[in-house]
Amino acid sequence: AVGYPVGAGIHRLADLDVTSHGLLLRDGAFLTTDALALTAGSIAECALYGALRADREPARRLAGPVVPLAGPGHLIFGHWLVDFLPRLFLLQRAGFDLATLTYLVPANTPGFARDLLRLVGIPQD
Repeated sequence: AVGYPVGAGIHRLADLDVTSHGLLLRDGAFLTTDALALTAGSIAECALYGALRADREPARRLAGPVVPLAGPGHLIFGHWLVDFLPRLFLLQRAGFDLATLTYLVPANTPGFARDLLRLVGIPQD
């Protein structure tokens, strides 16, 4: 479908802010890229759940690499099956040890999603 990535891969991005919806910001602007399915439409969809501001100060700063497990639909079981768990599969296939990575998940991540993460060997913390 138009507007969605063709293929899959692992992307390394640096010096970004991440919203609770998994949107990416740099220098006060939302980033859009078809490669990550971050489009103007996905930003507009996230705005339906509350005001989005690109100039907001981050709540926390993390040093080092993190794996974002967030995005539109993170409250929905089906999105975990088709959007988020496959990310973990790709990381594992690329040689990463899932249990040693740092993950970024929203505070309101549902219990079923946290259970799925534990089942694949990702600690609660």
